[in-house]
Amino acid sequence: MVYRRLGRGDCEAYREVRKRALKENPTAFGSDYDSVKDLPRLGFEDYLENYHEGTFAFGAFDNGKLVGLCSFLRNRGPKERHRGFIIQMYIVPEMAGQGIGLGVLEAVIVEAEKIKGLIQLELDVNVANKAAIRIYEKAGFKPVATLPNNLMYNGQCYDFLLMVRGKE
Repeated sequence: MVYRRLGRGDCEAYREVRKRALKENPTAFGSDYDSVKDLPRLGFEDYLENYHEGTFAFGAFDNGKLVGLCSFLRNRGPKERHRGFIIQMYIVPEMAGQGIGLGVLEAVIVEAEKIKGLIQLELDVNVANKAAIRIYEKAGFKPVATLPNNLMYNGQCYDFLLMVRGKE
């Protein structure tokens, strides 16, 4: 398995995996498949094509094929730049259970911790996604709060767990 930062040449593979994530896991992400399926570009693609300090995506590649994503977005405000968010975590189901999620997450953490002034990583995860919570805990994230009714899909609300990891 190869974990690396995604760039310009990865946009098409990123788009396909991201759309698959949104379609297969509608209660895991704030974005939804129907809103993005026909777009020629997804919102995060600008970050892949152009350097933006503190914002990037990593991919997990199996024999050259993108099988997982994990992205990072640093807060931009002057009073919040010490924090950043892990977002868009997804591993294709046929590769689940092989440690790929932890691998790509750890690659993102290593890259994020190089950012001057960053002291805290945050993420939120559907409370029902026990496998993802276990991965985040293995990577040093601690639950700090439950966000009730954080996401609504098809008229049903879902609680999310806010997790935090301090810079080591």
